[in-house]
Amino acid sequence: MLTKNSDNVRVFDAPSGGNEITFNGSDNVFPASTQETDLYVEGAMYSSSMGDVTLTLTADGESGGSGGADTVNFTVVWADAPDVAFSGTVSADNDKIDTYVEWTEANTDALGMQKFNPDEGETDPTWGYGYQSRAYVFPPDFNYPGSNLEIGRYWVASFYAGTSGSVPTESYDEDDTSSPEFQDSTPTDSNPQGWIYDLDAPRMQRYEAGVLEIQRMRANFETYAQLTVPESPDPVRASYITPFFVRMSIRQLDAPTGTNWSPVNDVSNDNVAGYGTTPLTWDLKQP
Repeated sequence: MLTKNSDNVRVFDAPSGGNEITFNGSDNVFPASTQETDLYVEGAMYSSSMGDVTLTLTADGESGGSGGADTVNFTVVWADAPDVAFSGTVSADNDKIDTYVEWTEANTDALGMQKFNPDEGETDPTWGYGYQSRAYVFPPDFNYPGSNLEIGRYWVASFYAGTSGSVPTESYDEDDTSSPEFQDSTPTDSNPQGWIYDLDAPRMQRYEAGVLEIQRMRANFETYAQLTVPESPDPVRASYITPFFVRMSIRQLDAPTGTNWSPVNDVSNDNVAGYGTTPLTWDLKQP
């Protein structure tokens, strides 16, 4: 007989479209003649602590814990949808705060639109929009050997340039998850336990360009918690999705050419970030 100590998991006889084991005293009993049965476990509610869900298989006539019983412990992992901070400062609880500070040209932990030092392998500094994402993890003491629980991100973005800032230059529609140097992915070392963090700054390079050249970025993001375990190389989403956007425009001010880029607000409601989505057109009008 198969039993469970919690309704935090559901058990099925197929990986998809199968029958659920209801533990009614009949469908969770397997004849002695059964050679092999594959069962599939699905999380229904997050765990309160590591390994707090137990499935026990007991041979008929044996009591739990005897030589005729076997148990497997499960942890159901989930996280709140990430919240995103577009202003203020990086959380003191975020272990990657020093990395962010060194990245900013002003050597600051302030979030928002500002100048950043060149990326690794690049020579041109940038204008970017620094933000912090964080999510609370259940169970807060999650610590599975070899796993990676982090904040993932996907973006769809369009870039423009030219004297009017209306000429398309680049577009993206792909995974944009931060590298480990900007991810604080250990919920057990936060205070209180349970928080994971991500830092990022969508940005445009301050390259040499003609006077009054304009660059624009229009970007929509989806952010979420995701988990990778040694048994599977592909990350699995472990939270609901939070959508947000970043839009920026900068203009080069030195003549005849230079690298003196500064924010420009020739388009209404530009140079902001927030929850939701933004049009990806240069003038922020719906296509």
